[in-house]
Formats: sequence, structure tokens, C-alpha cells
Amino acid sequence: MKCPECGNEVYPDQIVCGYCGAPNPRSYGMTDPEEKKTEAEEAVSEDAVSSDAGEGTMVQPSSAEQGTFTENPSEGNRRKGSKKKVILIAAIFLAVCAIGGGIWLYLSKRDTPHIKLMKKYIKAYEEADVDTFLDVLIPKIRDKKIKDRDNMPYSEMVRELFQEMKETGERFTFEIEYKMDGKPSDEEVEKTKSAIAKNYGDVKISDLRIVKLKGKKVYKNGTFTHTEPYEAYFMVGKYDGEMKIFNYSTSK
Repeated sequence: MKCPECGNEVYPDQIVCGYCGAPNPRSYGMTDPEEKKTEAEEAVSEDAVSSDAGEGTMVQPSSAEQGTFTENPSEGNRRKGSKKKVILIAAIFLAVCAIGGGIWLYLSKRDTPHIKLMKKYIKAYEEADVDTFLDVLIPKIRDKKIKDRDNMPYSEMVRELFQEMKETGERFTFEIEYKMDGKPSDEEVEKTKSAIAKNYGDVKISDLRIVKLKGKKVYKNGTFTHTEPYEAYFMVGKYDGEMKIFNYSTSK
């Protein structure tokens, strides 16, 4: 090492400098000023590095310092399973609603046997198809005597009228809606059964319903056309197992 006073070489075991007599810092446990400078520079360098790290680098705190909660894997799987179950139940519910709605729509638009028979009756009327027209009526109506036609049976009167329609070109068309309108009263049902049994014996009668027809009745003869409101109520049901028209009225 060098003497701090004269700069000449001084050995560590010398107490004083052999050139100038200055005390040797090493022999008294003192730190050489040059070493102090070096240590101070190193300390400054370390502080600079620490300062740079603090400004440019964010030290991530641990999970404990952040208060982070780590979910149990089994708990997470349970939550996912519950969510999937809810989605599946919702999908099944929507599918059932869609299917049920479709069935309801189909059934609501589908004609009942009673309405099908009424459409058959109206079509026969429009086409003057006398056989079909009479076939949908119960025998009691077909055999009924018409007083202002010299007690002519209803069936014969219809045949004559339909024949005239074909010869003259007259036609009736209907613009109507068909609607199930409930059941006849118990009193009316018993009255109908009694009247039929009186002349036609024991006949099986069931499933009696009222069908309402409402709309327009159009009469055409050549270029002449006449339209009038049409509303009628028909009692329709099974007569010995076959759908027939039992009665009709222009008022309920």
C-alpha cells in the first residue's frame, strides 16, 4: 500500500512510513482513505441499482400479501356442474314448452269430427249434392213432413229443390266460420232422445255438441248475386255410432 502522506510504498507491518514518518493506517486498524472511497462508490452504485429497480420494476407481492383466495378445485368443479345442470334444465323446459305449444296449436286448428261433418254438409249444399246432404241428417229430419208442401217428406223436398238449382244454375255459397259452442242442455238432450225413441226405437245417442256457423250466405243466379248474414246452431253427435246432424236453429 502507499503512504497517505508522501505516497511512497509502505508495508502492512510498518508502524510508520519509512520516508516521512507518517503513521501507517493499517498498523492502527484504520481504513485507508482510498479503500473508504472505493467502499463509498460501491455503496452508491448499489443504491443506484436499488433505485432503478424501484422505479422501473414492480415487485409482485405474494398471494398472502395480496389477500388472494385460491378456490378449492373440487368446489370449482361443483360450481361448474351446477351451472351446466341449470342450463340443461332450462333447455329441457324450453323444449317441452315448444313441443307443448306446437301440439296445442295443431289440436286447436284441427277440425273435430263435429266440424268435419258440418263442412261436409255445407259443401253438399253448395254443390247441390243431394245424397250427401241427406246422408248426414238423422232419419227423423229426413222423414219430417213439410206442411206447406202437402206433407211432403223433407228428403223429397230437398231433392226437388236441388234438382231445380241444377236446372236453373242457381247456387248457394257460404263464407262462414265453424266453432264448437259447447253442449246442449240435459233437458234438450233428453227431449231429443225421447222424440227419436218414440218413432225409431232404441237408438244409441252420444257425444252431442253444438256447432256454431257464422258468416255470409251468398245466392248466385247468372249475374245476379245476393249476400245476407248467416248464423245457425247445429246439434251434432253420434247416432248409432255415426256422426249425424240432429237439429239446427237460427238462434241458440
